[in-house]
Amino acid sequence: MDVRAAGKTDRGTVRPVNEDALLVDKKINLFIVADGMGGHEAGDVASKMLIKEAKSFLKGKINNDIPAAEISMLLEEAIQNASQKIYTYSKNRESGRIMGTTAVLMAFADDRYFISWVGDSRAYLIRDGHMERLTRDHSYVQQLVDSGEISEKEARVHPRRNMVNRAAGVEQEIEVETVRGQSMVGDVFLLCTDGLTGLLEDWMIAAHFERCGRHKEGEPGSEPDVITDALIKDALEAGGDDNVTVVVVELL
Repeated sequence: MDVRAAGKTDRGTVRPVNEDALLVDKKINLFIVADGMGGHEAGDVASKMLIKEAKSFLKGKINNDIPAAEISMLLEEAIQNASQKIYTYSKNRESGRIMGTTAVLMAFADDRYFISWVGDSRAYLIRDGHMERLTRDHSYVQQLVDSGEISEKEARVHPRRNMVNRAAGVEQEIEVETVRGQSMVGDVFLLCTDGLTGLLEDWMIAAHFERCGRHKEGEPGSEPDVITDALIKDALEAGGDDNVTVVVVELL
């Protein structure tokens, strides 16, 4: 399958610096979004380090000749390796400021998709007009939702909704979660930071793919860069109180 993809990040209307980072690399079919934490010269450094280290670790390793389980392990190892590098770098800094970043990585091989993540950056699959969230937030409010203490609606306005309980670089060891599945021609994947999902509900995001989707069977819809621009525009118009990053990948 061929791939067309686009990514865009914006500082937002409030934050003084953009701590998000992204990677769109169609040559090695690797796509990443990361949302750093720790403030200027901490969070922005952490997210960029994760992108750099993960790409370096995975380059040349993902192909159709290796088992699916091994690809999943490689993605997890890429995040863990980057996390260790960030952790060590942070500990050696004079400021002593804690650095960390969320991350969601996606790769393709042998008509399958592979997604590994840590934190509350998300991945979605849009297929046959239906949008499905593929990742589960590693966050305080997600734990409350899972335990039945609050609803999804309440989670969106909870005062601690931005608190993640897993992030690369914060501790020496992290637990990475992975999903994989069969990919199909026409599939569209969305990777994004919480600067998007914190302001736009899933149905609002899905509406963009409905409007910009395929017009006829086998006929491509809007280019991914059109959708990324539209999503970021909506997030900014909804307040833009956080950095926002979007990557859209379509399989042709």
